[in-house]
Amino acid sequence: TGNSATKSISIPIIDDSVLEPTESFEIQLQTPSTPSGIGGTSSHTVSIEDNDRANIGLVPVRDTASEDGFPVEVAILLSQVSTTDTEVVITLGGTAVPTGSELNRTIPAGQTQFDMVLFVVEDDVVEGPETVTLQLSSIVRGDPDIQIDTENQIKTITVLDNDSTSVTIIKQTDATEDQQAGEFVLQLSKAVNRALNFDLSLSGTATGNADYSTPQLQLTMPANQTSLSIPIPVLPDNLDEPIETILASLAGNNLPPLPITVQAGTTEMQLIDDDATPVANPDLGLNFSVSEDQGLTANSTNGVLANDTDADDGNGASHLTASLEGEPPANAL
Repeated sequence: TGNSATKSISIPIIDDSVLEPTESFEIQLQTPSTPSGIGGTSSHTVSIEDNDRANIGLVPVRDTASEDGFPVEVAILLSQVSTTDTEVVITLGGTAVPTGSELNRTIPAGQTQFDMVLFVVEDDVVEGPETVTLQLSSIVRGDPDIQIDTENQIKTITVLDNDSTSVTIIKQTDATEDQQAGEFVLQLSKAVNRALNFDLSLSGTATGNADYSTPQLQLTMPANQTSLSIPIPVLPDNLDEPIETILASLAGNNLPPLPITVQAGTTEMQLIDDDATPVANPDLGLNFSVSEDQGLTANSTNGVLANDTDADDGNGASHLTASLEGEPPANAL
């Protein structure tokens, strides 16, 4: 204007809240239509640097998940919209997943959130609460002005189990004196992911270490198993006996705080005798004689003495004896 050699041109820049790369626009000065033209066209490029910064972090939808159908849900959040895709690496850990597993997730351009869902696998193992830890490890693609929010970089979700188990002891096989051991079985309705300890109690009409070998009374069910055999070896004898019983019961020994129910009551096993019952035949041809020194002798060839064949007291196959107690009355014999 007038004699001025310069002219300032003001172009307002709109401040927004969008993460953007450096932008530019061009200013062109064209030759005027008057005869005193400046001779040619001039242009200048103006760069616009973005002044926005953004954080990215993890926000759980809820703090727990479960086998009942509630998955692990965590949102990956940007504090501001970006004009480019933002790709991050999520590292998994905790007791419910293999440590060190990695997942790549991307927030699309123009959005501020990606909802990450990890489904919980339903199983039949009693496990108790487990954990899933998610760590926003790195940004592999996106605007350079995005940084990780350290306060929301790591989140831990508790995974609740929906399984329970009941513990019983059953009789698998009765015991007999012909060398067939009896068997109890410790059973769980569902396996547990850790070892369990139980105390075994035995009672009944049979006597431990006399009629049978007493087994180990402290039992350990290994992790992830549902049955444990408890053999009852028999100690045979030569006694004719009625059927005897072995009663078994269980009690938990320092069990973990899990839904484990130990069934009360006892389970019966029979110990069956294999010895024949002696036959007491009438004494035929039994002869008594008394000597002058009052000794009594009884002989039998077909009676009780002949049928006494048990050797269990160490006196031989026919070991019954007869003796005279006191003095016989005068003229009695």
